Amino acid sequence: MKGKHTRWLAILLALTLLLPSGLLTPIAKAETQANGNIVYHETFESGLGVAVPAGTVNLTAACVVFEGNEDGYAVHIKERSASWHGMDIPFSSVGMENGKTYTITVKGYVASGVDVPDGAIALVQNVDSYNGLYLNSSLEAGKTFTLSGTHTVDTSKDRALRIQTNDAGKDVPFYIGDILITAEIEEPQEIITYHETFDNGLGLITSAGNSKLTPVSDVKFEGNDDGYAVHVTERTLDYDGIDISFSSVGMENGKTYNITVVGYVAEDVDVNEGAAALVQNVDSYSGLYLNTSLEAGKAFTLKGTHIVDTSKDRALRIQTNDAGKDVPFYIGDILITTPKSSGEEEPGEERPPAKEFVPITFENQELGGFEGRHGDEILTITNEANRTEGGQYSLKVENRQNTWHGPSLRVEQYVDKGHEYKISAWVKLISPQSAQLQLSTQVGNGDGASYNNLQGKTISVDDGWVKLEGTYRYSSVGNEFLSIYVESSNNSTASFYIDDITFEPTGTGVVDIERDLTPLKEAYEDYFLIGNAVSLGEFEGTRLELLKMHHNLISAENAMKPSYAYDEQGNFDFTAEDQLVQRALDEGFKIHGHVLVWHQQSREELHTDASGNPLSREEALENLETHVKTVVEHFGDSVISWDVVNEAMIDNPPTPSNWEASLRQSGWLKAIGTDYIEYAYRFAKEVIDENNWDIKLYYNDYNDDNQRKAEAIYNMVKEINEKYAAENNGELLIDGIGMQGHYNLNTNPENVKLSLERFISLGVEVGITELDITAGADNVLTEQQAQQQAFLYAQLFKLYKENAEHISRVTLWGLNDATSWRAAQSPLLFDRDLKAKPAYYAVIDPEKFIEEYDGGGEVIEANRGNALYGTPTVDAEIDPIWNDAPTLPINRYQMAWQGANGFAKALWDEENLYVLFQVSDSALDDSSQNPWEQDSVEIFVDENNAKTTFYQDDDGQYRVNFNNITSFNPEGIEVGFESATKVSGSGYTVEVKIPFKTITPEHNTQIGFDLQINDGNNGARQSIATWNDLTGRGFESTSVFGVLTLVQELDDTVDNENDNENINDNGENSNHNHLISVEGSTNAMSLAHNYKILANLNSSKNSELMTVSNACGGNGGNPPRPPGPGSDSNNNNDTESGNNGTIVPEVTTANNQVTGKVTAEQITQALANAGTGQNGKKQIVIELAKRANAQSYEVQLPAKSLQELKQAELAIKTEFATIIIPSDELQGIPANAEQISIRVSPAATDHVDASAREKIGSRPAVTVNILTDNLTAASISEGAALSISIPYTISTTEQDDAESLVVWHIDENGQPTTIINGRYDEKTGTVTFQAPQSGSFAVAFVTNSFEDTAALPWAKKAIDAMAARDVIKGVSSSSYAPQQSINRADFITLLVRALELNAEAGSEAAFNDVQPSAYYYNELAIARSLGIASGYSDNSFRPGEQISRQDMMVLTVRALAAAGVKLDTDGSLAAFTDSDSLNNYAQDQAAALVKAGIINGKNGKIAPQDSLTRAEAAVILYRIWKL
Repeated sequence: MKGKHTRWLAILLALTLLLPSGLLTPIAKAETQANGNIVYHETFESGLGVAVPAGTVNLTAACVVFEGNEDGYAVHIKERSASWHGMDIPFSSVGMENGKTYTITVKGYVASGVDVPDGAIALVQNVDSYNGLYLNSSLEAGKTFTLSGTHTVDTSKDRALRIQTNDAGKDVPFYIGDILITAEIEEPQEIITYHETFDNGLGLITSAGNSKLTPVSDVKFEGNDDGYAVHVTERTLDYDGIDISFSSVGMENGKTYNITVVGYVAEDVDVNEGAAALVQNVDSYSGLYLNTSLEAGKAFTLKGTHIVDTSKDRALRIQTNDAGKDVPFYIGDILITTPKSSGEEEPGEERPPAKEFVPITFENQELGGFEGRHGDEILTITNEANRTEGGQYSLKVENRQNTWHGPSLRVEQYVDKGHEYKISAWVKLISPQSAQLQLSTQVGNGDGASYNNLQGKTISVDDGWVKLEGTYRYSSVGNEFLSIYVESSNNSTASFYIDDITFEPTGTGVVDIERDLTPLKEAYEDYFLIGNAVSLGEFEGTRLELLKMHHNLISAENAMKPSYAYDEQGNFDFTAEDQLVQRALDEGFKIHGHVLVWHQQSREELHTDASGNPLSREEALENLETHVKTVVEHFGDSVISWDVVNEAMIDNPPTPSNWEASLRQSGWLKAIGTDYIEYAYRFAKEVIDENNWDIKLYYNDYNDDNQRKAEAIYNMVKEINEKYAAENNGELLIDGIGMQGHYNLNTNPENVKLSLERFISLGVEVGITELDITAGADNVLTEQQAQQQAFLYAQLFKLYKENAEHISRVTLWGLNDATSWRAAQSPLLFDRDLKAKPAYYAVIDPEKFIEEYDGGGEVIEANRGNALYGTPTVDAEIDPIWNDAPTLPINRYQMAWQGANGFAKALWDEENLYVLFQVSDSALDDSSQNPWEQDSVEIFVDENNAKTTFYQDDDGQYRVNFNNITSFNPEGIEVGFESATKVSGSGYTVEVKIPFKTITPEHNTQIGFDLQINDGNNGARQSIATWNDLTGRGFESTSVFGVLTLVQELDDTVDNENDNENINDNGENSNHNHLISVEGSTNAMSLAHNYKILANLNSSKNSELMTVSNACGGNGGNPPRPPGPGSDSNNNNDTESGNNGTIVPEVTTANNQVTGKVTAEQITQALANAGTGQNGKKQIVIELAKRANAQSYEVQLPAKSLQELKQAELAIKTEFATIIIPSDELQGIPANAEQISIRVSPAATDHVDASAREKIGSRPAVTVNILTDNLTAASISEGAALSISIPYTISTTEQDDAESLVVWHIDENGQPTTIINGRYDEKTGTVTFQAPQSGSFAVAFVTNSFEDTAALPWAKKAIDAMAARDVIKGVSSSSYAPQQSINRADFITLLVRALELNAEAGSEAAFNDVQPSAYYYNELAIARSLGIASGYSDNSFRPGEQISRQDMMVLTVRALAAAGVKLDTDGSLAAFTDSDSLNNYAQDQAAALVKAGIINGKNGKIAPQDSLTRAEAAVILYRIWKL
């Protein structure tokens, strides 16, 4: 059953013989159904699914292709001896519910060799009552059948559906390939924008004027049965009341809303005569005036519509008129909805379709929309640097003052909501010598925004231009604020250039969540809450569905951090926070508050003056009290817990027993002292106790698995709690400890366990507050890494379950990899497309995953690098000798926080090792007494590369801070050591010499080696970046070092494995990566699965796509076709010449012309072995393998053998194209002809005019020639066609507009003519078409510039596709006039063109009102000759009359029949309310088009008498073209 996950054991067995284990990533199949909600869809790709035998039958998984079952997966129902023997689908197994009506469709097949008695039919029946459902279809050998109908379930009588036969067919075995059960989609007529019932307080409403708003819970009145309401009192003016801000509730400019307000006036209120309640729009007070009289003791309702105009108004206001200005009233319910949008043939979209993004190269010397994120950045178009081929300019970015500053570009107009985009920018560093630059995207604006890193790289000035790129799916459009930007996460002053910015759709379309997964919150409902970190963007669409499915608690990722509580003037402002909290409560989530006091993202003015000095203790303490109490009181019991203090402890404190000495030197500590922590908790506790709220107070921190840090936290909480308990009868002040849990693959779960047990021993609860586990890099996660990540998740959740009585919640820090703050390292349970990773399954059942875990594949090898021979001067100046030394990037982080980084280079000679560091860090600190907590670098050396767990005599650790202060481990190794440092404005340089102690180095000597950058901040180490080690054990164990090879010179075999991407002259990645797609199966029960494997193959420097096929039983990658009469269904799969209908002829090459000569014997043998296809013909495949530098391929065939071929076709396969030629279509072969040649070569397009040549671009063009004895062209019989497929890799720009790819026939004069049937086939990666003649053909990309189709998304795609093929034309170059009616002549013309119909038209084809000079004369004559158009009784056609929709239906069905497309006429029109208005002559045709999906109706009507519009005509033509 689709959606079920494949069995890993079967997968590994299937691939063991092909590739190493641990490299496989499943590519899931997708399914959609437009006509209803899918209740059950069985394709049998994973076996029998829920199907069970009925009677004594044999159900066997099989692989057979038939119409409606193109993937080949099926179940064979055999050994039948009674009519009811078949297959049952239990209602309970597929979720069919009592009383509901379902549509059932079953696709089946009877093999050609089966004896089928007359009258045998297949049935679907309801068992056990066998009444009410009788779907039936005749059975015929070698034919498919379809069983389709509806059924209303009655579980009091029935338990299942049964697929069987009647008595005449009781012995007939048959296949079932597809079962689809759907329920009707119940679509709301209105979409709720905002609904306030006041059961959680005031929600998003605010006071207008001087009114007082008081929530109540016991005032019931008509329309307010739950009693919750808001009481509006202390009114003295008419406008005193309630405001509902447009922005708070998501009311958008230009949209129409339905508004309903239910209120009440108490019985004892004195109401003046004429008093009325109102809803008005403020501030303009025009256009909206909903009113109703007020009466004591009576409820009232205000109801109406309003179109929002944000240029004039900001809110809705509920108030009274002047007569009612003193009247207090209750409001119990506010409902704001938008009408459901409707289209014509298809529903429209709310947002206009995305515009095409034009790459920004700055060659026009304009900013292209870029602006500074902060506003003070200096952005300059310059010719100092350029990346664009043939260009001169780029954008220079200077005057950055913070890490987040940089160039930003708004992109919402280029985004279709829910779609994924590939985003890239080239960057070139100016200063410092090294810095991290990253490309990011912002969704939303203000406090509710989310910030998503696409790719970051640490680069140097010497790297030149470096490409940053990544993909992002915009599930939210952030209230129409989306941007991309370049920043530096570790350097606030770095300057750089950017160029060649692209923003392209990936073409993957909108993704859905996996709805058949076990929800995480259900798996752990007996253990602890499951939380997630969110921004406002998570409360939309599929992201909200995923969030709600798996989680029951949220933490605000950013919106509730300290600085977000204030506006720019420093006043409290909770607007954005309130919006997020209300949304979370509305969706049923519990809320954890994060955070009250933190050293980051806080208002510095609360503890530090304008000069950077601490405020007085008294002033800072007063500010702390005001801040904590105001925030806690504002949110009240909307939250269940708070992180009161966050990350107050330094990492790896030297004396953890002294917790106060282990505190971070934050602004609060400097101003108040170490007791600021205790005060923060006391202030929060006072508010909670005063209001009798049940809210837990937490301390939260990261790197909690570090035992020194855990000990310091333990001692702090213990001391504060014991002090408070002594004063308050044993009550705790700090209720819990939050273990953030930002881990990586090197995290030791035993250390996590030690910390957890330590904290539990304090008697507090524990929250796992920000869990993620990094693995992989640059958004690439190998299968091996995914399994290792999952294993660590399993170990952690097993630990959490074992200690669940002490754990309140486990919160994952992000919904999926794409939106994680560590996105490039794929840290979460769901991937970029919201699909479950192995980590999800590990979390769902950790014990099972641990039991089955095989070790995760190969052990990850240590980093390897090279040191070049040479002797520099140690002076912190970069001598030229360093230029050729390979770069060693220092960008692996041991901590969650990622701060300073950089790179190094290494040289060596016979006596010393030399290392040069360039560190990017604009804020240097050496205030700590501990040298490792200062801004510094470290070098680790293991001369014999022994990889021991302890230091030997040849090992050492060397540390140098930015002021050239040194320290060593062990002491005594400093003899002969030299160092020099140089500080710049944005970092520092360190150069060192380390004498070799125990070895005499030579070429290819390998030593153990590592590099480290310590980032100090306020007396604490906030970040550690390394070249190799992620464990933090390098100071005591050489086993965690990388390997450095000493080489005399560099060649291709000794490049550093971790260098930045190698970019060739065309900007392409030249790394030796090969993408191999493997399709395979082991048996019929574990059929074809797709995998992508990334292998590092040193044999080639080109990236290639290789395909290994073993699908569905093996047959060249295709499931076997049903055997035809007399054929051998057990043919083997040999691919040698002549076997299975395939010929691989001997070839010769001369002047780059590849020629394959086929003998008569080979044709005879191939014909004998070829199976008969569904078209009744045998296919002979002739393959010419790709040859280097080939300019043409030619197949030479014996003419006599071709003359004797009957009911066969030739398929000529070459690298340029595949051509299929039916044998009976080769005519005119002279009796004395000896040879027929088929030649394929690239076609020249230089004689095509410039405009057309631009549309062809670099896309393929081929010439196909069919020759007799290499002289005369052999003719194609009239009405026949060549089938041609041209391989083509679609670009990202074309993916969302693939139907604008067309095929042109190019004549000898260079004139293109569109081949209308040409199209891109995504499955085969080819452009396919049928041509009536040989010749030259080119692939082109043709778009239009119609400006009036964007507002009709239901028709735009069809208009674009048909216009690209010249089927339809605009009324001008910029206008299509989609709403204009179309006349009879034009529609007939378009029908004939779209279906490429031809016929001989004599004089009898003419109508008396159609002149031969009319532009539509030929098409109308063809239509009459083919019986499509018959005209009126007076032999007129009335070409200028508008055509009605019902006449369009009749003509369309006739045209399809003329084209050989027969439609079923048993479709139902019952769904259309006006079906009775169809004339009798159009009833069958309308039913046929509805069943075929060509007609969908208009707003529930068939509208037969309406005139057909040009937009509707385009949609109809497009749909029949797609058949």
